[in-house]
Amino acid sequence: MEAFYRLWYPRLFRFLYRLCRQYGQTEELVNDVMLIVWRKAPEFRYESRVSTWVFGIAHRCGLKALRGQSPATVEYLDEREGTVGFERGVERRDWVQRALSRLPAEHRATVEMVFYLGLSYREIGEIQGCPENTIKTRMYHARRRLRESFESLSEEVVHDDGTRTPTGYL
Repeated sequence: MEAFYRLWYPRLFRFLYRLCRQYGQTEELVNDVMLIVWRKAPEFRYESRVSTWVFGIAHRCGLKALRGQSPATVEYLDEREGTVGFERGVERRDWVQRALSRLPAEHRATVEMVFYLGLSYREIGEIQGCPENTIKTRMYHARRRLRESFESLSEEVVHDDGTRTPTGYL
């Protein structure tokens, strides 16, 4: 189990962190997922890849943790101040995270699995327990909502105190 934990921890942490964006909560979720994997390992029937099974557990744990929560504030874990393009990179990450936080949890998880984990729609369908066409529909709506979010975010002005105002209200 120790070898399994070391192998899977980084991938699970990245996936769950992108879903909930809170460091402490992510640590707890990874440990919860590992505990479930440990307990349920004898029940694994080899009908799918191990990664599909593990990410399915992580997906369900992450969504359960997100129920009833308002969108989290973004915490950056790996900022390297002073590097070339640092500010532009942080701004881009901020825009992406803010736009993703506006998506429903199922859509956000689908986008994360496609773009950050590189999973196929079929694999995501297995993880989320739904048909592949449902995943395609979620991606369609997620892309549409992301485009709308980026457009509205581009129209905001950031003030010195950190507050944001849409440009139409100035």
